[in-house]
Amino acid sequence: MVAKHFLPLIKDVENSTFTIITGISGEKPVQPGTGLLTVGESALYGLFTCIKEEFKDKKVRINEYRVGLQVRPLEKLEPDNELMVSNLDLARDLITRVIKNTSVRGNTIEARTKDDLKLGP
Repeated sequence: MVAKHFLPLIKDVENSTFTIITGISGEKPVQPGTGLLTVGESALYGLFTCIKEEFKDKKVRINEYRVGLQVRPLEKLEPDNELMVSNLDLARDLITRVIKNTSVRGNTIEARTKDDLKLGP
């Protein structure tokens, strides 16, 4: 719904961007009983593919940001958990690698490990 109403407003705005944030759970069920989550997440992948194609000749940049990490507020981080990051670090990475990087267009940018993150200034 957001894309349907929002994208027509920004499709011809220079340097505008629309990023769909997904998770790796759409690639396969992450644990027993998560099949519906996998189906829903896979639908987002399909949505990204369609929107990317539909708006490829417009000024708006369409991208997907795929997260493969557990995201928590700073106060709930587990320091020894290599697959857990703070919501603030993930937001910084998204801003640095996708939103501020105007050369990124029609791509899937992945944050699967802490090493993938690029935390801007």
